[in-house]
Amino acid sequence: MQMQPFHVAMSVFTLEGKKTVDFPTNCRDLIKQYKGEGMFDIGTIIDGKQEYTTIYFLMTQDCDLNCQFCYQPKEFRQKNTNISQKIIDDTMNFVFRTFDETRIKVSLFGGEPFLNFEMIKYLVEKYPMIRFLATTNGYALLEHPEYIEWIRNHKHNLKVSVSITALKQKLGSTYLQQAKDILDLVNYNNGDVHYVIADPAPETYDEIISLFEYPVSMVRISSARHWDAIRERNDEFITLFKRLADYLYFSGEPKFGRCQWDMAFRHNIYKKNKQLPIKNVPPTFCGCGYLYVAVNNKGDLYPCDFFANFPELKMGDIYTGFNENAIFFKKMGEWIEGLYEDCRDCQVCENKDIRLCPRAMCLAENYLVTGNPLSPAPNHCWANRIEYQLFDYLTKKAIELGIDKEYGKTDI
Repeated sequence: MQMQPFHVAMSVFTLEGKKTVDFPTNCRDLIKQYKGEGMFDIGTIIDGKQEYTTIYFLMTQDCDLNCQFCYQPKEFRQKNTNISQKIIDDTMNFVFRTFDETRIKVSLFGGEPFLNFEMIKYLVEKYPMIRFLATTNGYALLEHPEYIEWIRNHKHNLKVSVSITALKQKLGSTYLQQAKDILDLVNYNNGDVHYVIADPAPETYDEIISLFEYPVSMVRISSARHWDAIRERNDEFITLFKRLADYLYFSGEPKFGRCQWDMAFRHNIYKKNKQLPIKNVPPTFCGCGYLYVAVNNKGDLYPCDFFANFPELKMGDIYTGFNENAIFFKKMGEWIEGLYEDCRDCQVCENKDIRLCPRAMCLAENYLVTGNPLSPAPNHCWANRIEYQLFDYLTKKAIELGIDKEYGKTDI
């Protein structure tokens, strides 16, 4: 029996003064182009059209924390889902048969992957030729200092990305001071810290600044996007993001390379403000199902870790390969045709040009909320409004001050 989409009660992204308008012709042409070139097509996954394919190992679908900003509802957490040594080896055999080994990355994910530490050790030690990234809330690392030492000893093929704000629920207001071993580990292994802003309060600014001044080498900053605060306090988020941008880029030497907001200078929003030609890029999809795939403890293949909660979105398994008749491949072409109709009344992108959309949609969350992976969940629009305002503010000010030229010497 197939699971039906689990719909979350959520406020609608209200559109004031709604008008019927036509999308720019280039948007419609663009989606036809990318559909014709195989986006969400089985061939796109296995033909090596992308620079890298990332395999997500769901080390477990259980978690030791309960973060209010987690994108996966707690209803999807599953005990007794640890991946086994056999599934690891069989998956790697499938990967080596199917993909170019030199263009493979492996992400260790969950749930909380370090709840299955022994299998992380097995995977990383047996396949040292692969680049691994472990995404963690960090709590298991603090409980088990020996995990930290082991990770330090594997710095050449294992990075960690720590969702640092998750620790606050366990450690309280001094969580950053208590997490210094983790911050040092991130720097040593060339990883990053992810600060998810759930509350745009003054102390949030202070905490983020303290991470940069610790210093943590790479800090990713994003807004929680999965609950009503993103709508009710949207302008407060925008104000906070702009204040952080002032600190990062306009107070002394710009801190290029320290935050993912550098991507603003590679974005079409920058090109628009610089009066450069806009790139024809597809809507900001997350890449699930064609840039990466996920494998669970049964060896089943899914477009991503989140989609693994919906059996009807299974794409195949590691023993028989991808199933060209899977719903994901059959329906995405149909769903994608309706994307621009869903976004017809966009209040985020200037002139309703989706090529300016700043933030990737989570297709699985769309499916959870709307029943259609390509029908944007309302909270994405509110999150995108924050990042659009940030990118627009940041790039305009950088252009005015000439700072963008400094970044552009190597990256644009």
